[in-house]
Amino acid sequence: MRLRTQLLIGFAALIGLMFLMIELGIGFDHWGNPALVGSVALVLVAALGVMRYLWQRVFGQIGGEPSEIAAAAGQIAVGNLGVAVPGSSGIAGAIGGIIATLKNVAQQVNTIASGNYSADIAARSEQDELGIALQAMTAALRSAHQTSTALDWLKSGLARLGEAISGDPALEALAAKAITQIATTLEAQVGALYLLHDGDKPKLALLGSYAYSKRQNLSIEFAIGEGLVGQAALERAQTLIRNVPDDYVRVSSGLGESLPHFICVTPILYENRLKGVLEVGTLGEFTPTQMAYLTQAMPLLAISIESAQARDIQAQLLEQSRRLTEELQTQQEELRTTNEELGQQSRRLKESEERLRVQQEELEVTNNELEQKNELLERQKREVEQARQVISIKADELALVLRRFVWKLH
Repeated sequence: MRLRTQLLIGFAALIGLMFLMIELGIGFDHWGNPALVGSVALVLVAALGVMRYLWQRVFGQIGGEPSEIAAAAGQIAVGNLGVAVPGSSGIAGAIGGIIATLKNVAQQVNTIASGNYSADIAARSEQDELGIALQAMTAALRSAHQTSTALDWLKSGLARLGEAISGDPALEALAAKAITQIATTLEAQVGALYLLHDGDKPKLALLGSYAYSKRQNLSIEFAIGEGLVGQAALERAQTLIRNVPDDYVRVSSGLGESLPHFICVTPILYENRLKGVLEVGTLGEFTPTQMAYLTQAMPLLAISIESAQARDIQAQLLEQSRRLTEELQTQQEELRTTNEELGQQSRRLKESEERLRVQQEELEVTNNELEQKNELLERQKREVEQARQVISIKADELALVLRRFVWKLH
């Protein structure tokens, strides 16, 4: 029976007693009647018994002094959970249970506030909405914390990788820094980075390694499609190998050698073009966060490899340009020398031409003189011939005269 109903019954009994006394006409002048006084006393004792019973029931359900319980409830209302509640039953016991529950909640909240999301509060019953809600909140915060922790680890790992391969390192230095940083971040026991060499027969050659000892009966160079490395390059897809054979690869360390049991081979792609392959091995499988790190690290590595190769090509072109410039300068110097020689030759040629012109003019003058002399000589020859003819005629005439003279003498 509820407390409210019991109090109503008690008050009804007192009121009934009062009406009974009025109905019997009990007055002060009747107190001399022993039977009547006994009846009244009996009724009063019964009423007091009922009231005492009701009072015990009330205090039993309250569990203590109402004023003290009210004061404790007031302290709880303002958040003071260190208050002592008098009594351990009834309402006092219930309030004590509330205090214990709130203390557990406060302890759980403080534990969560300190960053510890592993502890769970136990629900007091299936109807413990606060406990169940706190369990759900703790689970949600634990999940969010795990996600945040994983994301922070992922970001910091990628940041360290970016810092390690930043600058302008050569390909060999880049490969060594990258594989060391990736293996260290993933807590891998062994790692290797292979670079693609284009040509008539493309191949993947080992460029950098971490704690790498040996690979039985296999070369450090692979053709496309050859072995795990070549197959990952051919398919351009990540390859996971569990239960690695004992003779596949060994991990070297200062403590000796051990065998990885899990191998992850990942192609390095830049704008869907193969740049190389990364291979890491561990003693146990990677977590999803570690796999996410490996996946997101590949674009960073691909960009760095592309940049390093571009720098190498640029350096080669600059060296070739330097050699060509030097050769061009040498050729220009030789051409200048040749031009100077040609200029000198041209000047000498002009001088020769001038001398030749002068000589030609002189020759022309000489030719003219010779022609004149020839004409004179021809004229003289004609004159001589004419004189000879005259002399011949004179001689013939003289000879005739002599013959005649001789004839006359005879």
